[in-house]
Amino acid sequence: MSIEIKKELFSEGQKQTLTVSVQALAEALQKISLAMLEDYVKKNSLFELKYFKNAKSIQEVLHHAFLDGKLTSLAADSAAPLTSFCEYQLANYDGEEKEKEKFLQFISQVKPVFHCIDRGISFDRSKMDLPSFEEYIKNNPINLPEKTILNISESLDDYQIELIHEVTQELIQHFSLDEFGVLHMENALFHVQYYLNNKLLPRKVQKKLKKFAFRYFLQMLRDSFYYLDLKKVDRIINDLLRDFCYEVDCMYLFEEYMGKEKNYPRKIFASYKAYKLFDDVAKKITSRRWICFLFRKMHEKDSLIYVKDTEFRNWFNAQEYAVQLENHTDTYIDSYSEVRISTMELLYKCYGLS
Repeated sequence: MSIEIKKELFSEGQKQTLTVSVQALAEALQKISLAMLEDYVKKNSLFELKYFKNAKSIQEVLHHAFLDGKLTSLAADSAAPLTSFCEYQLANYDGEEKEKEKFLQFISQVKPVFHCIDRGISFDRSKMDLPSFEEYIKNNPINLPEKTILNISESLDDYQIELIHEVTQELIQHFSLDEFGVLHMENALFHVQYYLNNKLLPRKVQKKLKKFAFRYFLQMLRDSFYYLDLKKVDRIINDLLRDFCYEVDCMYLFEEYMGKEKNYPRKIFASYKAYKLFDDVAKKITSRRWICFLFRKMHEKDSLIYVKDTEFRNWFNAQEYAVQLENHTDTYIDSYSEVRISTMELLYKCYGLS
């Protein structure tokens, strides 16, 4: 992959055009020693430096950019995005002493990022522990044509390759993934969603297939970021997972997954969805009888609330709801009304509980 960047470096309007062959540099560095790094880069013209015509090394380019405050935009593209470059600079820096501390501090800070970029550039799926979807599905029998399974497997492999590529590019350009999201993977799910929404498959088979694909996709995301040695990526994983479920038409799987991940009173409620419904209604209703009916139906009729009256009221009164339940809740029969039962049936559908 090659990147061509045009940057305005100084207020006078002088510009630099820089062409970087990251893949070529990565392959070259696997064959040479650190001591030969700068000399090799210059001799093989891996960097075309039109602005810094007299630059003697990548280090000098980086140093100028650092002093000019342009490292976040320039260094990620111009410097070899490789751990070995950082190690070489830390061991062999010979610039001006007064700038040495700041420059080496910068190199130390970006070394972990360059390490992740290194991993992305040299990505080889065959070296990962993650099996292909085709292998995974063999251990989870499902009645599908072999060609369909192969198509899904290949499309998921392609998605992972593109994900690694896009993440690596983002790190090269910005040194972080703060702005990385689903827009970077636009259209990457086109083939995945096509094969998973095969209209010729029976509905039950398709639903089962999507469940397996969801689990696999989630683990593939986790494995990809683990391979790159990137941490604190829950936000990105959840965004990409939501995008997958939206495209594949299985948002119920995402909501179920997020419900398990979210914090809610598990001793009281059977699921996050049940808690979410109750909490949303309780925050808006000031009728004691409505709250009683809500509790009785969810507890006695649908087993969505585990605990009985006393324990439920102790929990309920500790919340900040408008109503307080000082005495025993009304029975199901006493709190029942046609309007309430119709409303509850509609709410169950809206919250995915029916």
